[in-house]
Amino acid sequence: MDKKILKLLYRSFDEELNKKENRQLEAAMKQSEELRLERDRILAQRQALAESPKSSFKPFFAERVMSQIESLGEKKNGLETFYETLLVMFRRFALAGAAILIILLLYNLRTGDALSTDEIFYASDVAIEEIIDLPLF
Repeated sequence: MDKKILKLLYRSFDEELNKKENRQLEAAMKQSEELRLERDRILAQRQALAESPKSSFKPFFAERVMSQIESLGEKKNGLETFYETLLVMFRRFALAGAAILIILLLYNLRTGDALSTDEIFYASDVAIEEIIDLPLF
């Protein structure tokens, strides 16, 4: 089937063809059984569509859709919830760690005679190399 003739057939359902195009289509219809079957198939589809019940959305469809979209924006996804949980836990541990540091600072200030960071944080003068080289029994 010629594509040009097929396009003419499709156009003939929706708009008026000029005389030359109409003659071409009629001549092709007389020659081609396949083209006549295609025309009948298209006519049957158009008729079935015209006779089908018309359906539409229920009242206030747009408002319901918009309210659902807006509610999705308010909900948090799993990552945001996880991040907020980590943030709360970090604050608790940070407060506990700060309290322990303050207690160590106060304890070492009372027991030490100088105000050095080694004494404040109870750090010894042992180097890492000395710790690594300690013999294990």
